[in-house]
Amino acid sequence: MTIEQFDQMKIDLKLKPYVFRITPKGKIRMTQGDKYWQSNLRSSNTKRRNRANMVKKYFDYKDALNILALKNGYRLDDYCIIESHIPIPPSYRKNKKKVARLMEQKIHQVKPDADNILKGFKDCLAANGDSHIWFDLSVKVYTMDTVGQIIAYL
Repeated sequence: MTIEQFDQMKIDLKLKPYVFRITPKGKIRMTQGDKYWQSNLRSSNTKRRNRANMVKKYFDYKDALNILALKNGYRLDDYCIIESHIPIPPSYRKNKKKVARLMEQKIHQVKPDADNILKGFKDCLAANGDSHIWFDLSVKVYTMDTVGQIIAYL
């Protein structure tokens, strides 16, 4: 599906957009040991401490996304259609930024994966699990903004 086809689908289905001004993050792989992430933040083991920081950032993202969903009046329905606008990383060199600027509003084909962003979005907003969702669609595009955004459609 191209971006143009996706835009036409949004018009045809008369989908209402809900904008979340937050940089999209993919769902991280969690283990049983990750439930002790708060105690691991003070660990002397660097690997364990780094992992705990990653888990903390993900939980902060979940909390922020839930707050934005409450403010916007968004609730997850039987389907989930999202458009992720991912900012161009500041670490890109001039040449790469120039190419990325040309790619604004074009398909984003590097990490994080679209399905991981979608999993993270559903994980944040589906407190009782996401088994009721029978259709999902995710699109990633570049943006020149310093903060990304997620646009969910209902």
